[in-house]
Amino acid sequence: MPSIHLVEGIVVDRSSVSPPGSSIATVNFSFPHKTTPYITVTAETNPVDSGEGNVNVFIQEVNETRAILRVSEEFRGKIHVQAWSEKGI
Repeated sequence: MPSIHLVEGIVVDRSSVSPPGSSIATVNFSFPHKTTPYITVTAETNPVDSGEGNVNVFIQEVNETRAILRVSEEFRGKIHVQAWSEKGI
């Protein structure tokens, strides 16, 4: 579930996406940033699925409204995304 937080003039948009059967995922931000936000991404794999979990997440593209992510191989799990930018810029 997306959430937005304001901390001392910085807006943080948190969300997650599950790329089922694909090595690419698109994350649409909860609100449009005024500038391209900084983002971090983290893969969370399902510990029940043996042999999975050793994946890397790459940021292919970022703009004010979305991020396109790629993973090194298909997996069942979530990609957690945090995007932040300064409010009012």
